[in-house]
Amino acid sequence: MSGASIAIQDPAISTEATGISAAVLVGTKRPPVPHAEKAWEFFRAMGSPKYHVAPMVDQSELPFRMLCRNHGATCAYTPMMHARLFAESEKYRSEFFTTCPEDRPLMVQFCANDPDLLLAAARHVEASCDAVDINFGCPQRIAKRGNYGATLMDDLPLVERLVKKLAQNLTVPVTCKIRVFADMEKTLAYASMIEAAGCSLLAVHGRTREMKDLTNTRADWDAIRAVKQHLSIPVLANGNIRTLQDANDLMAYTGCDGVLSAESLLEDPALFAPSRLQPEGAHSWLEAPSLLREYLHLVKKYPTHPRMVKGHLHKILAPWLGEHIDIRDRVNKGGSGLTTDGLLALLAELDARIVANGWGTPRPKATPRQLLRQAAEANKQAAMDEQQRETDALEEVAQEQDGVPTSNKRAAEDGEDHVHGGSRQAVEGADGGGGSRSGAAHRGAAAAAAAAAAAAAAAAAAAAAAAAGSAPHSAHAHSDSAPGVSSSSGKGCDGGGEKTQHHAGGLSEGLGLEGGLEGSSHVGVAADSGQDEVIAMDPDLKRLRDLGGVDGCEECL
Repeated sequence: MSGASIAIQDPAISTEATGISAAVLVGTKRPPVPHAEKAWEFFRAMGSPKYHVAPMVDQSELPFRMLCRNHGATCAYTPMMHARLFAESEKYRSEFFTTCPEDRPLMVQFCANDPDLLLAAARHVEASCDAVDINFGCPQRIAKRGNYGATLMDDLPLVERLVKKLAQNLTVPVTCKIRVFADMEKTLAYASMIEAAGCSLLAVHGRTREMKDLTNTRADWDAIRAVKQHLSIPVLANGNIRTLQDANDLMAYTGCDGVLSAESLLEDPALFAPSRLQPEGAHSWLEAPSLLREYLHLVKKYPTHPRMVKGHLHKILAPWLGEHIDIRDRVNKGGSGLTTDGLLALLAELDARIVANGWGTPRPKATPRQLLRQAAEANKQAAMDEQQRETDALEEVAQEQDGVPTSNKRAAEDGEDHVHGGSRQAVEGADGGGGSRSGAAHRGAAAAAAAAAAAAAAAAAAAAAAAAGSAPHSAHAHSDSAPGVSSSSGKGCDGGGEKTQHHAGGLSEGLGLEGGLEGSSHVGVAADSGQDEVIAMDPDLKRLRDLGGVDGCEECL
């Protein structure tokens, strides 16, 4: 960047909107903010940590944080938590926030749009962490609906108020995680505003909020470097990390003081281990069972919700479960009755098979194309599940505040849940009370009903087409499976080559993701008018279809 001044043209990030003087936007490093030295004292007091476990919904919980710490991670974030729910619901707090003396340094992350509620939530954790972090990076539809995360890039005065509220009232520092604007001057103004408001450490994800597909977009390391050069507080970098060498290269290129990793850590919790830099220490799938075994023993020490455990099992063992489908099915069908000891027994059986087979890499019974599709659908399902859990938790808090017992409300809704696939019951296991996620059976019935109705609609369409003397084109394309029941690859009806068709329950083969994690399913949209008609007639199915556009992201997974 040159030393010339940068002119602000967008009113959404003007000096009036941000409260930043024009001098802030000079392309050279600006003078340090008044709290810069305290920010560095805070960072050094934590040990100047370089390798951070990123905040991941349902995935950066205590046992997983401890597993990563055992293998080189030097700091960790909690999962993103909803500030209002955390402030108002003891049940929510008990499920989503657990820690121990060894779980330090620790950043506790919240999403919020109300400064007072954010402060109330932070008060509950300030004695148990090193800093409270605000999520300004989540780009998903759930964040837009809830008006938090990256959505607040459209409301910079609110961003400033949130940061100031914590910085002026907490006994621990406030940190923030952001995404960048496509325009560099906006990014620098944004980062400068957050720093000036009192932020003591800024984590920068080098993608814009529109870049939700991490596999097909590259993070902008130049943007991260520009922010680091512009600020006077510690800066962490996030994006494009697959290996420990990538992490070191990112720090070297940007000058940042540390890095965060999310998705890559889920596959290899030992990503930050120093041995990963040695040729013989590169990640091998033969290590996966031992890493999962270590994690399961940590779960026994620090109990956590089964959905989180199964999520890690599928991520760490993914290709092995794609080869040993019977073990995958036993995990998926085990329900809440499958204990940690039961999972350890299955793991021992998998170990024995791997040794007996004698080959060092998994041989999944699915094509790479199928694996990529299933991974994308799994990300969508995780986002859908989180949105439903948040909705239910907010409704429960509202009912309690109105004096209506939640049990009475749910009893009145039971009949509707049975008709529409149990979408509410599917998330009951997330209520902190240890309930099982019993919605799978109800959703299965709904999917079967949808399939039957769709098949009937397709048959009627075929009959009408035949009567009119034309070929039932779409029916031919789906002749091998009932619409809305399975996921398959086949020739497109235009004969233009292979295309993927997505139907309900489309997490079928290969990655161990059949039916998603226990108690979850995905209703996709097939290129079939019969299924569209069925979905249009059922509001719950239509809602799930509409939610299917949600993608996964490092802030939310």
